[in-house]
Amino acid sequence: MDVDPFTIALLPLASWRLYRLISEDIGPREILRKIRVKLGVRYSKDYNTWESNPGSLADLITCVWCSSMWVGFIFMGMMFLPKAAKLVILLPLNISAITILIEFAFRRMRR
Repeated sequence: MDVDPFTIALLPLASWRLYRLISEDIGPREILRKIRVKLGVRYSKDYNTWESNPGSLADLITCVWCSSMWVGFIFMGMMFLPKAAKLVILLPLNISAITILIEFAFRRMRR
């Protein structure tokens, strides 16, 4: 298993970005939201809030504490891949996460 400091530094942002994709982002043509609805997530009419049954698959993907553990296990298993494969997975997630965080910061500054 090849774990270097650079890969370890990429993991938290990649983990956050994957969690957001799974649990909150809408996606193109609302595909991610539609998948969550099929898994049992119930949204309000304005889609601002959602609920799920405790212990259900929907609860597993919308709960940050639950989802972050599963995402962590996925990334832990990924540590056995060659370095180039890890970077192909981690870098796009990190670039996306940093871009989103910068956009959030600029939106806050404009208020």
